[in-house]
Amino acid sequence: MKIPAIEGVIDRRILANFRVDPEAMARVLPAPFRPQLIQGYAIGGVCLIRLTKVRPRCAPFSWGIRSENAAHRFAVEWVSDGQTQQGVYV
Repeated sequence: MKIPAIEGVIDRRILANFRVDPEAMARVLPAPFRPQLIQGYAIGGVCLIRLTKVRPRCAPFSWGIRSENAAHRFAVEWVSDGQTQQGVYV
């Protein structure tokens, strides 16, 4: 079954970052991730996003639903093929 393409509008996006004790973050991250340190601190954050007019691409623009979502984000590092990689764990 093919999933239909959807469209919507990002009405609002807020990203709040904060410093975290690296040992505390290391306890909650799954392997193989470890905290990426910036000036001795791990970095965490919360992303809030409001989507409006979310609908199948073929539907009229006036139709659609809205949604407000939140996600925790953590700056992480891991080793892949002997190279340290950096990214965001959500």
